[in-house]
Amino acid sequence: RARRPYVPAGELRLHMDLYIATMGLAWLMESPARIRSCLPSAAIVIGPRDPLIRDSETARGFLGIFTAFFYLWRTHDFGRSLDRMLERLAPGVAPRTVITPAKG
Repeated sequence: RARRPYVPAGELRLHMDLYIATMGLAWLMESPARIRSCLPSAAIVIGPRDPLIRDSETARGFLGIFTAFFYLWRTHDFGRSLDRMLERLAPGVAPRTVITPAKG
């Protein structure tokens, strides 16, 4: 019987954190152009419950993705995960400057 590969939970969490941070930031950089292309009137939206958002499945999808990403940004220490990975790649190099998101 073949043995299954074992990935320690901490290692999986590290890689998931880095993936989520990278993809979330990529979505944030790309989102203004995407939103403008599918919802040109987005500039006049007054909040997440605005009828323009409510009536647009695409806009609601973006809002859901961003809500989940910002929740994970607030609750996971992506910066610490990045420092851990950088320490593996370049041992002894000083860690980055800590920037923490505002809690609200």
